[in-house]
Amino acid sequence: MRPRRKFLFPLDTVLKVRRLREDQARQDLARAQHQLARSRGALEETRKHFTLTLEKLRHTPQEGWDAHDYQLLCRFLEHLKLAVDGWRDQVRQDEALVTEKTLILQRLHQERRLLERLKERKYLQYRREVAKFLAAESEALVLARWNHS
Repeated sequence: MRPRRKFLFPLDTVLKVRRLREDQARQDLARAQHQLARSRGALEETRKHFTLTLEKLRHTPQEGWDAHDYQLLCRFLEHLKLAVDGWRDQVRQDEALVTEKTLILQRLHQERRLLERLKERKYLQYRREVAKFLAAESEALVLARWNHS
């Protein structure tokens, strides 16, 4: 029995697809992490803005303010509070998405590694078959020369 000249792994196409899927999942995770960082930054900026506004309000004399000024200030502070709450919710959603994308990437990585290990085992098996065949060929040549001498 003569082994194939070149090693062929029947699941090579599947392995290539798994690699592509893993790369796509890695990119998806990077995008989700980037979005999370942006949301966290926006939350922090909105919190700072809220805190600075309150601090300025404490140190600003309020003489001469009428009811309309107070209403505007209360609406503005309420708007900032709602913005902080909104960004906090967005950060939670983004964190959940990052967790989901991380789990997907881990699963795809495991699937790819499984196929790669299978390919490695098949390649070692192929190498053993080739070595066995070459040893048998060498032995046959030696015996043929020995018998003719």
